[in-house]
Amino acid sequence: MTRFPSTLWSVIDDARGGAPEALEAFVQGYRPAVVAWLSRQGHAGDAEDLAQEVFLRLLTGGVLARIDPRQGRFRSLVLAVARNVLGHHVERRLAAKRGGGRVERLGEREPPSPEVEEREFDEEWARLLLGRALGRLESENARYHGIVRLASEDVSHDEIGRQLGLSKTQVKDALYRSRKRLAALVRDEVREYCSAEEDLQAELRRLGGYLPA
Repeated sequence: MTRFPSTLWSVIDDARGGAPEALEAFVQGYRPAVVAWLSRQGHAGDAEDLAQEVFLRLLTGGVLARIDPRQGRFRSLVLAVARNVLGHHVERRLAAKRGGGRVERLGEREPPSPEVEEREFDEEWARLLLGRALGRLESENARYHGIVRLASEDVSHDEIGRQLGLSKTQVKDALYRSRKRLAALVRDEVREYCSAEEDLQAELRRLGGYLPA
C-alpha cells in the first residue's frame, strides 16, 4: 500500500516522542469534533472534561504508540476511545445514583444505537474538516470565502454581486471556482489522515453526504 505524505501522521509521530507543539496541534485539531459529538449524546455539560479524558487516553495510554496508518480510519479510533470514555462516565454516574437509593436516566435522551453514533460522529467530523477548509480558503482568497459564505446563507446572486461589486455572470463564475477550491481543500484535509488513495476515496464517499455539493 502506497503511503501518502501525511501531516497528521507526522504530527502523531512527533507527539509519540512527547513534542509539546505536536501534542498541542493534535489535541486542538481534533478536539472540536469530539466535544460536539459528546454534546450530542446528551452530555453537553461534561463534554469538555470528557474530551480532555479522550485525548489523555490517546496520548498517554499507549494508544498512539500502537496505531498504524494502514489499519483502518483514524477517525474510527478517536470514536472508539470517545465511546469508551463516555461509557465509563455513564457507569460512574449511574453507580452514584444507585448509591443514593434511586436510578434515573442520564443525559438528555436515550442512548443511540452504534450506527446512529457513527453517523453523528461522521457529521461532526465532516463539519470539523469543512471549518478547517473554510479557514484556509479565507486565508488564501478572502473574496472566494466571502462568496461561499454568502451563498451558504442563501443570499441571492444579485445581492452577492451588489455587496461585492460583481456582475451576475462574475458571481456565478466566482462561486463555481470558490466551491471547486473549497472541495479541493476539504479533500486535502481528509488526505492528511488517509494512508492511500483507496482510503481517501472511501472516506470522501462516507463523509460526502455531510459536505456541501
